[in-house]
Amino acid sequence: MFVLKRFLAAIAVCLVCISLISTAAADGAPGISPNEPGSQTSAEGINLQLVASANGDVVAIRIQECETCQPTTFLPSPNMEIVVGDKIVDVKAALSLRGRGGAVLYNSQNLSAEVVIFYGR
Repeated sequence: MFVLKRFLAAIAVCLVCISLISTAAADGAPGISPNEPGSQTSAEGINLQLVASANGDVVAIRIQECETCQPTTFLPSPNMEIVVGDKIVDVKAALSLRGRGGAVLYNSQNLSAEVVIFYGR
């Protein structure tokens, strides 16, 4: 039952995120334009992980979209942001969130992650 509640909460958060992204795209927000090549696309899943080098730089972002799905891997963009709930966090804080549900907003042209969103508790 607890897993079902978490799953339903994650879906609700996803719907809010999609709504916000759609609203921003409709308003012509910078960086989000659904009709341009290279616009942002999202991948969301149940298992989001950052892979960091020994010096703490993010070298890859992996997200598993379903329990039986293979993880999708993205490279970080130079200005990638990591968000938890409504706060931007640093890599060190995000590494402790390994395995949470979340979403990756990525550039559909070069597949680089621009925003990594860990769903808040």
